[in-house]
Amino acid sequence: MDAVEPGASLAEQEARPRDLADTAAMLYTLADEDGVPSVPSIVPWLRARLTDPPADDQPPHRGPEPATVREAASVVLDELAADVPTGLCHADLSPPNVLHGRGRLWFIDPRGRNGEATYDIAVLALKLSDDHLDTARALARSIALSSGTDPDRADAWVTVADAATV
Repeated sequence: MDAVEPGASLAEQEARPRDLADTAAMLYTLADEDGVPSVPSIVPWLRARLTDPPADDQPPHRGPEPATVREAASVVLDELAADVPTGLCHADLSPPNVLHGRGRLWFIDPRGRNGEATYDIAVLALKLSDDHLDTARALARSIALSSGTDPDRADAWVTVADAATV
């Protein structure tokens, strides 16, 4: 494992187009990694957050979504889960977990789940958009296109991640 002097995170420094391009390239690489059988899937974790939102793990500026929103997102999650590629995802790719250092970006503090890169794209887009859904959808689609992943799946994951208040 490389050591990196912590630089500014994307939470501390506005993301530049180059940062998003570099993130997309890193996610493209992650998208090609095979999943690990002993690593849990992102799907049950998200389903639990949609079914019974944890009161002690909500973003500070909002609480759980209404049950109708979470139920609709559960349907989207079922559709996504039926065709989840067997790959790895960071599972917590929020701006504080993307650092500048040694002339490149670093992903830190992974939750480490089996899933897909388009989920990571959705989370990053939501957080960079301050949870503004329309902006997050547009950003997720853009990052997905840049990373060679499916923009429709990234958009669908935005729906799930937003309703699960990740």
